[in-house]
Amino acid sequence: MNANALSGPHVQDERLFRQIFENEPECVKLLDHNGNLVDMNAAGLALIEADSIDQVRGQCIYDVVAPEHRDAFIAATQDVFQGNSRELVFEIIGLKGTRRWMETHKVPVREQRGE
Repeated sequence: MNANALSGPHVQDERLFRQIFENEPECVKLLDHNGNLVDMNAAGLALIEADSIDQVRGQCIYDVVAPEHRDAFIAATQDVFQGNSRELVFEIIGLKGTRRWMETHKVPVREQRGE
């Protein structure tokens, strides 16, 4: 393996992205089409009262959205997967039972092919 493959610009880009992602003081999360959590930064984990990403990765994030706001949250998420940006105010119930009001700005994240 070429030594540059381990330290080239893509690795540096990934490290920079990771630093920004982890140090962002607001919740940043990545969801799949079904609402399952792909990744979440430390600020988001604190809001949902998770001890680590391993505790919630792959879990459906809809479960922490208060039932009275869940349909709107799901609709907004599905709209984002259609390529639209959305804003939503809703309430969550953390894993330890704390209720919090949230405001989210959902945007599509595209792969290199534009999907």
